[in-house]
Amino acid sequence: MIVLIPAYEPDQRLVDLVDGLRGAGQAVVVVDDGSGPAYAPVFQAVRDLGGTVLTHPVNRGKGAALKTGFRSTREDVVCADADGQHRVEDILRVADHVRRTGRTTLGVRRFTGPVPLRSSAGNALTRVVFAAVTGSRIQDTQTGLRGTRRASSPGCWTCRGTGSSTRCAPCCSRPATDIRSTRCRSRPCTWNTTRRRTSVP
Repeated sequence: MIVLIPAYEPDQRLVDLVDGLRGAGQAVVVVDDGSGPAYAPVFQAVRDLGGTVLTHPVNRGKGAALKTGFRSTREDVVCADADGQHRVEDILRVADHVRRTGRTTLGVRRFTGPVPLRSSAGNALTRVVFAAVTGSRIQDTQTGLRGTRRASSPGCWTCRGTGSSTRCAPCCSRPATDIRSTRCRSRPCTWNTTRRRTSVP
């Protein structure tokens, strides 16, 4: 199992996250999505902690970064964000759930503060479409915290767009019963106040 983190112009939060994951004995792959020379010290710090860094010479978008990471490994994968909003313990819980069940697992957010219309509308729309296609209701299809077995990667996710407009969501290439969600206590996003709780079914 590896934790895959796409990163574009990251800061100390990425280093802190990798430090926590490596301290727990977790393998980490970070994809530098064309951040440029100014961010080389951050990625060197990741290497110094024992993480693997893959580099895009130019920014290609989150979807491309995830695909690069998937192609680099034969391990099961948990994806997490580089901005520190996901707690180490939640990432490890998702990883453990994938190992135990063999099912794709989403770390579901619960929003309680003001959420931008674009974000709330996008999530609402993909929830409706996903439920209509698969018959399974997923509260948060846009979460950056998601784990999947290597046998279903990267085909179980559709990634479209570039840069901050990239959206990745589970598709129906596998039965809906193979997808599970777990509530997480991840840190607040930069644009709202969130409240999480932990409970794996």
